[in-house]
Formats: sequence, C-alpha cells, structure tokens
Amino acid sequence: MNDTLMRFYDLMESHPTDFVTDGLVVSDNLRTIPFPYYPSRTDCVAFAMCLEGSAEIEINLNYIKIEPNIVFVILPDHLVRVISMSEDISIRFFAISESFMNSIQLNTRADFSIYLFFRDNPVLNMAEDEKKLILQYYEMIHAKKYIENSTTREFVVKNLFLAMLYEMMALFQSRYIPSDIKKSHKEDTFTTFKMLIFEHFREERGLNFYAEKLCITPKYLSTLCKSLTGKTAAEWIEDVVILEAKALLKTPEMNIQMVSDRLNFPDQSFFGKYFKRLTGITPGEYKAM
Repeated sequence: MNDTLMRFYDLMESHPTDFVTDGLVVSDNLRTIPFPYYPSRTDCVAFAMCLEGSAEIEINLNYIKIEPNIVFVILPDHLVRVISMSEDISIRFFAISESFMNSIQLNTRADFSIYLFFRDNPVLNMAEDEKKLILQYYEMIHAKKYIENSTTREFVVKNLFLAMLYEMMALFQSRYIPSDIKKSHKEDTFTTFKMLIFEHFREERGLNFYAEKLCITPKYLSTLCKSLTGKTAAEWIEDVVILEAKALLKTPEMNIQMVSDRLNFPDQSFFGKYFKRLTGITPGEYKAM
C-alpha cells in the first residue's frame, strides 16, 4: 500500500525484542509504537487491550474512547488518528502482517463476513474473566520468542494466535446482539451513505452520485444528514476526502502531485484550493508540519 504510514516494518523496528516470529509483534510498551496523531493507514491487523489509563482515537471518523478492559481492532483499510493518550496508558498490543494472517488460513479480506464484522464493530468492553483469558494468551505467545528453533517457534506461535483469535471472535459475536429497537429508515440510509462514501470518495465527490445510488434526491440526502448529524451530506464527503488527503500527504514517498492524482483531482492547483478551503492551510504547509 503506497499510502501506508503505520507500517508493520516500523513496528518490527521499534520492538526488535518483541518480534516473536515472522509477521507477529507483541508489545506492552505503547509509547514506542509509532501511532500517528494525524490520519493514517496501516498495512497490518492490530489487536489491542487497554489495562490502565485512557486514550482517544478516531477510526474512519468515528470517535472511540479507550479505557481499561476495552479491546479494539484496526484493519488495513481503516483510517486511524490518535487524539490523545494519558501518561499512565498500559496496553497489550498485537500487530500481525497480512502475510501472517494468510499463513494461518484466516484472511480478513477473503473471509468477507469476518472482515465486515471487525470493520463495523472494532471495539469490545471485556468482562474480567474475558480480559484474563486474552492476557493468558498474550503471555503465552510473548514467552514463545525464546524458542530457539525458528520452525518450532513459528508453528507454536501461529497455533496459539489462531486459538486466541477464534476465542476473541466468539466474544465479539456473543456481544454483538442486534437491538430490539430497529433503526429508522433515515438512520439506515445514512449508514449506507457513509459506506458508499468510503467506497467511492476517490472518484466521486458530488451529491448526485450518492443520491442516485440511494434512490433519493440530493436535497433530501443533505437534509437527512443535517438532521441526524449536524453536518450536510457534502460536508461528510469533504471530511472523508480531507481525511484521506492528510494521510497521503504525511506519506514521505508521496508528493502533492501524486496525492492529487490519487484522489482524482483535475490538477494540483485545484486540489490545493480544495484542501486550503477546508483546512485553512495549503497541502504543502500541512505536509511540512
């Protein structure tokens, strides 16, 4: 992924003693993890459980408060931003490369139902016994880095991790019980609208496209979004475009022209005016921050 900033390689470099086996990093030192305070993507799957302290993050523009006993999941196509982090934060953290996930025969992209579940339900509040279960797996996996034979270590770690992952999935799914209170038609429409934005925003920034997909008028779509969220439909589209633009601009190997091209703007000048109108600064100024 050219727009990746939280690279698995960076995690491996920052945690050389916790690089358990090819494709798996475990950590209890969150301060050394290169979390971004600007929108960013990652090229790995991350599971984290908070034991102490707190943090505030955004995943795909959704605000999430991280507190003790909270487990959260970050997928490769999530846009993530750290808002704040307390000094006493203590988190147990797994980072898994996609090649590792594929090697244990659980591909989050191929198994679409699993992928959709974690994409839409990235946070779980663990009960005390559930927390202890995950911690036991963490300690067991972390201890296996001392197995000298790399083949044996890889086999043991992959099977332990797969067992932990299935137990976590069972916990997530057991908690994900559809509410008896059904969403209104407006809420369902807005949810679909947001999904469509993240799917098409690189090519489509006009209301007509999304309204047509939803079989409603642009005016009704904008009014619906404003009534539910306080923001118009156009503002939601702009927020996602700018979120992606910021992630791309902070990628060292991408210049402003490349970002403009990736987002399908007519030219760099048009992109610069669009970015400054919505952020108050130019793309170059943001990239240099």
